Amino acid sequence: MSLSLVLPCYNVMKYLPKCLDSIFKNDCSDIEIVLVNDGSSDDIGGGLSQYFNKNNCDHNIEFEYKGAWIKIIHTRNCGVSAARNTGIGNATSDYIVFIDPDDTVKENYFSTIKAFMTSTSVDVAVLGFYQIVEDKDGNVVKEGEVFPQKNYISNSVEETVRTVLTK
Repeated sequence: MSLSLVLPCYNVMKYLPKCLDSIFKNDCSDIEIVLVNDGSSDDIGGGLSQYFNKNNCDHNIEFEYKGAWIKIIHTRNCGVSAARNTGIGNATSDYIVFIDPDDTVKENYFSTIKAFMTSTSVDVAVLGFYQIVEDKDGNVVKEGEVFPQKNYISNSVEETVRTVLTK
């Protein structure tokens, strides 16, 4: 089973290396990472070129890095939903996982998702997450599990939208 990670990027270069570091602490075989620059003004292309030690990340480009297939797509600013839709349109894997570039993932995150999706044979899953909020000095001011505290699974996108988005 393969996963496409879609990261909508708008002025997040200061967070993105930490996010990518957490992704690459996982086994990235069968992982595709689709980074969609939504018209950022923070030189995300230059930052990604430096992170990946690869020229031309300021253009649409695809390459392999640490076992994952990387796609960098640049668009004009249309908002996070349009960036996610661009990511979906460029994803080629069995499942799509949305990750915000100012977030991080735990080790074994992808193997856990793959095992969960395989064992339940569902089309849609909304998994709980743990939130850590820091102040401007990096001190933790709030942390805890966030909705949904119970994993939600469904074989119907319409049912998922009705159930999850109405809460």
